[in-house]
Amino acid sequence: MPKEEFEQQVADIKNSVPRLTDQEILLRLSRVMAGLGVDHAWVEAPGVGPMALHRYPLEFHWFSDALVVVAAAPVYQDALGARVLKIGGMTPEQIELSVAPYVPHENGAWLRARAPHFMTIAELLQSMGIARADQRVQLTLAKSGGKPFTLWVSPAPPGSTMVTVEQALHIPPPLYASRQDNYWYRYLPESKTLFIEYNSCASDPKNPFPDFAKALFAFADSHSVARIVVDLRFNAGGDSDIGDPLVAGIRSRPALNAKGRFYVLIGPMTCSSGEWMAEEFHNSFVSLTSKLVNGFSWVYPEKPGQPVTPFTATFLGEPTGGKPNCYGDVRKFQLPNSKIAIAYPTKHFQLTTTGDPPTREPDRVVMQSWGDYLAGRDPVLEAVLRQPLP
Repeated sequence: MPKEEFEQQVADIKNSVPRLTDQEILLRLSRVMAGLGVDHAWVEAPGVGPMALHRYPLEFHWFSDALVVVAAAPVYQDALGARVLKIGGMTPEQIELSVAPYVPHENGAWLRARAPHFMTIAELLQSMGIARADQRVQLTLAKSGGKPFTLWVSPAPPGSTMVTVEQALHIPPPLYASRQDNYWYRYLPESKTLFIEYNSCASDPKNPFPDFAKALFAFADSHSVARIVVDLRFNAGGDSDIGDPLVAGIRSRPALNAKGRFYVLIGPMTCSSGEWMAEEFHNSFVSLTSKLVNGFSWVYPEKPGQPVTPFTATFLGEPTGGKPNCYGDVRKFQLPNSKIAIAYPTKHFQLTTTGDPPTREPDRVVMQSWGDYLAGRDPVLEAVLRQPLP
């Protein structure tokens, strides 16, 4: 966005303050920041206090075939597991387009991942004429094999208790959801597969990443491993350097880094430092160098030096929410009176030299339907395990 346009939008908000509510100001600021078209630039809305936005006590999630209610306050528990047909008079696809200007995103995958969160903001739906003046909104829902039904929903206080669809319907967790740690691994003896779940680029003080990697590769070196899987589908970032021991360990082991034996799983939540690791496994760069341009840091792949063993990974899943060439290294400042925090990036990372793709596409697209999730199935991992070994 040109500087003049940005400053004019901010000035327009400032001039409109006397006739706007605090929440309307907050939403307009959010729209300006989202208009930059950068994942890592946003307004951090307060969760409590007089400036907090009001939310419906529901959580939605996009599966391949439907938007589904995956969490709800106990009073709306009948909605759990229902497909969302309409919010107000609009379909989920129409609502997604309407909230898109408020969602910081660089591609359609991240918009699809984040838009459901914005669909629960009462003031936003009210401003679009979807919610009533009292902020109540009507949902049209349908359970599998059932007839559509309507439900009127009101905003709830922050921190209200919600029941998850897993709790209500007793859904068995797939392997990737069996633990909530930042990172962990499991050996699947039937297929001799070493499955590594890497959810967050943040070292756990109780199990520092170097210690985790040491134990992981000690196990790999002492067991028969026919296939290795690194799951980055839920890794939305952190410190990109944390995962270096994992990258180096796989690169240095020909038995793991072999075509048809090494798989990387990606999806819409793969972003930021999670995207960084995906690009490393995609051989987009070996090391990076940084230079200042007009006070802003631009990070580029270094020119090839010593030959480095390339990765042989096959990518499965969905396109990443992160853009391979992206803005990052986030810092924040507070607006002096409201104390609202503004997040902004300080570096541009040129992680690939092969054009400027909006997303990292998998070699094979595999998506999870609502029926898959309901049955506790992970079709992406299943697709890997069906692949014949070389």
